[in-house]
Amino acid sequence: MLIVGDQVSDDIEVLELIGRGGMSAVFKGRDKKTGKILALKVAKRTGGSEQEAVEMSIVSEGKLLKDLSNPRLPKIYEIVEKEDCFLLIMDFVEGKSLDKVIKETGAQPIDKVYDIGIQICEVFAYLHSQTSPIIYRDMKPANIILQPDGQIKMIDFGTARTYKGNKGTQDTICIGTAGFAAPEQYGGLGESDARTDYFCLGATLYNLITGHSPYEYPQGILPLESWDPALKNSPLNEIIKKSTRLDPNERYQTAEEFIAALTAARDGTYVLATKNKSGTLKNIFKPQAVTPEGGFGTGGTDFLHGLLQTEKKPAKQPVRQEPVVSDGGGFKQIENVQAQIPTPIPTEEARGDSAWKKIFLISALVTVLLLGISIVLLAARLKLAAYAVMIVAIGSGVLLVIALIGLFKE
Repeated sequence: MLIVGDQVSDDIEVLELIGRGGMSAVFKGRDKKTGKILALKVAKRTGGSEQEAVEMSIVSEGKLLKDLSNPRLPKIYEIVEKEDCFLLIMDFVEGKSLDKVIKETGAQPIDKVYDIGIQICEVFAYLHSQTSPIIYRDMKPANIILQPDGQIKMIDFGTARTYKGNKGTQDTICIGTAGFAAPEQYGGLGESDARTDYFCLGATLYNLITGHSPYEYPQGILPLESWDPALKNSPLNEIIKKSTRLDPNERYQTAEEFIAALTAARDGTYVLATKNKSGTLKNIFKPQAVTPEGGFGTGGTDFLHGLLQTEKKPAKQPVRQEPVVSDGGGFKQIENVQAQIPTPIPTEEARGDSAWKKIFLISALVTVLLLGISIVLLAARLKLAAYAVMIVAIGSGVLLVIALIGLFKE
């Protein structure tokens, strides 16, 4: 591994350590000939399957970025293989990662969120338009650097992959960050595609506008007014809800469609959804001159619904630790991901009806059971116990009546 003062080559010297993980580190370096400041991403070679994965992510990142040219992506200059480490030499990006910005200042202004979202979508449009579309797969605030001029740089391509598009293709490994990763990244739901990135972006926008991670509460993504009443009628509610649908076919299908929605919301021309006579939403904003068909396959399932909840105020609960393995250089692999796939949430229209039904059925079962127990206790001459159980049964019966009334009112 490198230390401050090392010479990477005759021209490049190591200036300071920026960050370190278990098996990798990032240093600031300088080209002595040109004076250019560089970032040096290093993974030590110690052997073992975890280390091989880290090495593979760095090499993959270097190969993907080396042939790309976009002002919002860091430029890769060289991939160096040494006896004790792999080294990626790239542009040093001045600025702060968005997770640090959120930590320091909390929820971000809505105009800033729109601007950042549009910039990220423009990068996605570029990546997805490559001959072999590049799927980023790890969009989150920590991987976006906000530069002093307000422009963003997208970093850490260790989990990115090219889209294959062959029928039956599955992601070979489950990679992402819990709370931001789309369901298909957990395996078994087809190949991740462009719409996977839009899910991650929707979760990122939620984090930016609320200051809270989607993984912070078991409910996941809550309505924005749960955090700020002023956001109740914000188009961001619908934009985030659409982009984080569990079924990829219900999300934005292209980066251009996502950009159009964010631009309309920013400019005040976004049309909020309304309800028709059946109570279902209609007239959700559809940008003009954008076809609804996606160009990256039809993965997903018909039974999956959106993540947006309707609870008014989230209950305070301990923040959960993300079940990821991180090497500090950006490689994160979810463990036990099958158990983390979020439970599909009913639509707002179905939620009340199903809740009353559940209460009715449960209370009916409990009432019958308790009455039976009280009869048995009476037969056994245990009158006090029988009366106590009967009182509980009466309470359950009252709940049964309330649930029945609720069902009739639906």
